Amino acid sequence: MVGHPLRPSSAAALFLATVIASALPPPYGNPYVQCNPHELNLSITNVPGLFCSPKCNVIYENGCNPNKQSDVEAMPECLIGVNSTQNNYCALICNTDAPNDQCDTKGGASCHHVSGVQGVCTYESATTTPTTTTGTFHPHSEPRSTRWVNDPTLIQTINHPSTHATWVAEPSPRFEQWNLGRAATLCGAIRGDPAAPLLPTLNTSAAATVPTVPTDFDGRVQWPHCNATIAHVRDQTDCGACWAFSATESFNDRRCVHTNDSILLSVQDTGACCSGSTCEYSNGCVNGHPEAAWQWCVTDGVVTGGDYSPVNNTDTCEPFSLPPCTHNKSRVAAGHPLCPPQEYKMPQCRSTCSNVGYAKTYSNDKVKANSSFHIKPYPLTLVQSELMTYGSVSTVITVFEDFLTYKSGVYKHVQGWEVGSHAIIVLGWGIENGEKYWLCKNSWGPKYVIFFGCF
Repeated sequence: MVGHPLRPSSAAALFLATVIASALPPPYGNPYVQCNPHELNLSITNVPGLFCSPKCNVIYENGCNPNKQSDVEAMPECLIGVNSTQNNYCALICNTDAPNDQCDTKGGASCHHVSGVQGVCTYESATTTPTTTTGTFHPHSEPRSTRWVNDPTLIQTINHPSTHATWVAEPSPRFEQWNLGRAATLCGAIRGDPAAPLLPTLNTSAAATVPTVPTDFDGRVQWPHCNATIAHVRDQTDCGACWAFSATESFNDRRCVHTNDSILLSVQDTGACCSGSTCEYSNGCVNGHPEAAWQWCVTDGVVTGGDYSPVNNTDTCEPFSLPPCTHNKSRVAAGHPLCPPQEYKMPQCRSTCSNVGYAKTYSNDKVKANSSFHIKPYPLTLVQSELMTYGSVSTVITVFEDFLTYKSGVYKHVQGWEVGSHAIIVLGWGIENGEKYWLCKNSWGPKYVIFFGCF
């Protein structure tokens, strides 16, 4: 989590990682030689040998990286379950009835039968077996075509009494006719390294001075005079700038708590101008670092600016200029167009207010945070103390397919593919029907205030 109370602290040092390009082997390779980062050394019960297995990813048409060695005829398929989850890892699936072995035979791989005419390409070696994870093969459970949000079977499973889910799912009007690949573009947060955070870490000794933490806390109730910011849910529309929304909104909330000024700050100013080497190469609607955006609020500051409006208002400097959009042609309306073929691009950084009638100049409108820092997630009392004393904090979560159908209750992942990393706001905590939760605010429009069962 990242928090910015408006209080003095030592200047935060930027951590700039140097990325060194190196030649990596193709995925699905020989684990006795080398697997790529983020691949597992997998084995399948009753199947000899091992293989390097990348995680299924919705950015690919059938869920799996299509790259493979040029002489391999086996096809990447998302058919491997790990840790009791179906279809979250990929393998090279071969045809056991083919006239030739479709695997990397030159490299020592061979096709081993698993179900019907389907086999898996694995490598065997007489040397010591590397550390492995066991996966489960699911031959018929996942369609090869692109998956769509609002899958009725998934919603029915979540809502069935036998699932014992702590929340209710429903088809989301927002995601009508969105596939998971397009939904993944909304999840544009780049996670920082927990072992080496970009920002300095808040002193955990502060937890010793934490007052008694209540069972329930809601920032909207604690600071009602700031509900123009704290209770306000923005809409990042078809743009992956959740990283800029999360940081700017949290700063906005904390600034109001400190100053009683509830004017909205400009997410577009952050998303467009926090870029390049000074912002860890954050890239507008593509992706970015919430921590870098927080530091940018300290060094450069942010101007005022509210939600999208087609009218040139004069109340703020730079409102969000990308309109909410739909993928359903029947829902197109004034100010709510059809989404573009590709996701929106963030407008260019500017040095003048887009609202030309606004009273202040761009430079005079800038407001800055006094400090920025990283908050360790444990002990929980440290996070809770920061939140109840200074205001909301920003954090990054992993979004799964079922989250896109959230209606009510305490959300916990039940089933579905991993979609991506997403930056949100934490407003409070509590207990509902015996389930502890974090009260969180999304940036997908007014509906998305969420109860996360993530204690």
